[in-house]
Amino acid sequence: MRGMDPFIETNITPLCDLLDQIVIIPENSVTPVINFTDDQKEDDIGRLHYQLFTNREKVSRLLLSSKNEESKTKGKLVSERFMNIMTQLDAPPEPKKQGAHNVAIRSSTPTVQSKEPTMMYNQFMSACESLDDKVLKDKKFYFPQGFTKQHTPVLYYLARNFVAEQVDSNDLYNYHLLKTTKPFFTKPYVIVLDCTLFGLENQPQATWLYRLAQLWPANASKNLETFYIVNPNRTFKSFVKNIKLNLAPRTTKKIVFITSPTKIYDFIPESECALPSFTTSIEAGTTPVYHVSQVSASKYRTKEFSLRMRDDMLILLSQHTSGVLGVNTQLLDLCPYVSLTISDDDYFTIKAGTRSMTFRCTKEVAKLIKARKDRYHASNTKVFRPSDVPATLLNIAFINLGNVKNPLLRSISYNFLSSVCHNYTFSVRSQLLEVNGLCLPSNSSNFVEKVSEKLAISESKLTLEFIAEGLQSYSQCDTIGKSLCLDYMKPWIMNLRHFLSAEQREKAKKLVVSFVELTLKETEGGSSANGMGPGLLTKVWKTFGAIDSAVDLVLECLLSSTADFKCAIDSEAMDSLEDIVVAIASQNPQLFAGKLLTSILNLFTQGDIVNSSTEHEVVSTGSWRQIEVYERFLLMVSFQGLLPSTFLPEVFHIIILIFGLGSSVARASTHSLLINFLHHLYTSTTFDGTPNAALQFHLNEFQQLRYRLLFGITSERI
Repeated sequence: MRGMDPFIETNITPLCDLLDQIVIIPENSVTPVINFTDDQKEDDIGRLHYQLFTNREKVSRLLLSSKNEESKTKGKLVSERFMNIMTQLDAPPEPKKQGAHNVAIRSSTPTVQSKEPTMMYNQFMSACESLDDKVLKDKKFYFPQGFTKQHTPVLYYLARNFVAEQVDSNDLYNYHLLKTTKPFFTKPYVIVLDCTLFGLENQPQATWLYRLAQLWPANASKNLETFYIVNPNRTFKSFVKNIKLNLAPRTTKKIVFITSPTKIYDFIPESECALPSFTTSIEAGTTPVYHVSQVSASKYRTKEFSLRMRDDMLILLSQHTSGVLGVNTQLLDLCPYVSLTISDDDYFTIKAGTRSMTFRCTKEVAKLIKARKDRYHASNTKVFRPSDVPATLLNIAFINLGNVKNPLLRSISYNFLSSVCHNYTFSVRSQLLEVNGLCLPSNSSNFVEKVSEKLAISESKLTLEFIAEGLQSYSQCDTIGKSLCLDYMKPWIMNLRHFLSAEQREKAKKLVVSFVELTLKETEGGSSANGMGPGLLTKVWKTFGAIDSAVDLVLECLLSSTADFKCAIDSEAMDSLEDIVVAIASQNPQLFAGKLLTSILNLFTQGDIVNSSTEHEVVSTGSWRQIEVYERFLLMVSFQGLLPSTFLPEVFHIIILIFGLGSSVARASTHSLLINFLHHLYTSTTFDGTPNAALQFHLNEFQQLRYRLLFGITSERI
């Protein structure tokens, strides 16, 4: 064949003309039907891509080799377009040889589709049964929650919650993903990948993903309806490109990129969406859109970006599209001000790891960016007000008085406390005296509590600042220090009843929300998993329960927290909030139950509920989400006599309004509320000294399956 090369090179032009004539189909001819299977098409396209990419230099030289000036000009244009296309497509995988295994993620159904997972998957899961994936489960980076508008279950992968360095087993990552997805292998499901703030530390190892592709059952790939990728950024694009994650066309058709986070609500109802509030609210509070261009060495085109400014970062959205996983999409980068430098009047540079991007903008935009950056640094640099100083100093003294390992530090802290009290003329100053050589016991918590109680009474004006500083100290302490913090903050929490006026309510609300966040963090993974959970319930929330005027504020904060932290009604976070409700209600059941019932009944008068004409419309409203949350709270207080029988009309009215509505968990909650309340009536009410036999009969009757079906449930679990 090599002997033919000179002949072909000499006659390349007539040969090309001949081939051009051959491919022209006559107008009156009948086009033959050629049948290819989808697998054959995918395989042929892959082989064609491989051959063109491998021989791209030869093809380019051939296009430019024409001696005819017109053909040479056309060949140059075609060559440039061809090379651009090859660059965008990037290197293809090598065509698989006969009998070779394909390590790309499965996208098509095998010829023989088994209903059971593959043998390789079964062997892997059996071998990994001894692995404890709790450390990954607690990070909550991959979890199922909620449904789409078509009632398809959704799994969420929050990329920024995963840190590869914290995984000490090569199989643990894949085991957790497969174990979590297993319940959905045999039915349609959706995956939402949140790439917001995706960075180098969030990248799983390429070998893990290759292994996952081999293990992923074919039926699981078939049943994956849609793969939503929210806020893809440059780091994610580079990661996918570097690991050469190749997907076949059937899979790429399932990928939907979303660069405006609220667009996810077009597919998943807002009440069901479990994306973090930071992700869905990145566009909130931004400036108008400005246009900037990236300073690039490329001579072919200038990359344009739209720019918006938040209080804490810049939002850059590319105006051009990039190929990611075989789909063209814009890229959205969030750039914190700490990574930003303004080098000139109309240039700014963003550094991300070892890479940097320089942008050109107008002088006005550069000034705005600089002003935003300066404002951010100023707001994140703690500025002590005069009222903050004594509160801060008192917390420093108290926390160090509880140091069990350093007697000298305890002695110094006592003298420091005495000095502070004398300097600010606090009422306890007469009971404190600076003395060198004092010996304080390692357990000085009783002394600290007593001094704190006296100060809380005499210096109540410091309450807001003192609690805020106490929360700061708490976050930096060990378990013993945290317990001491809660002990000496307890009397100050009682003072919050003096700070519920319209002028100071927001400050008090901020502190209550901080305590909610603290409780959720400390009880993450179950309240029994962390020793501070019970302490917070007893020392903080029971104290709030004793403040009658604070009940409305606490309920408001608990409700807002379920939205802020995307707490599903069957999640561990909701369990923690329910524990808070029980602790508060235990202090004044009559008052708390009355407030809770009033809040629920008021929601039924909201416009979105009143204007709903069907059950589906009711459960799609924002008010229904709040009703579900309050119903769970009501269910938890319906035991232990925390829901007094005097509220029987209100409770039954609510049950009649909502039974059979909502998700399976909501329906089961309604039924359990009925059973709990009947149980309470039976155990707390007697007639002539004997329990009500008829009530017992109805209680047993409502537990039967035919009555459970009326509530739309069959399972006993809630």
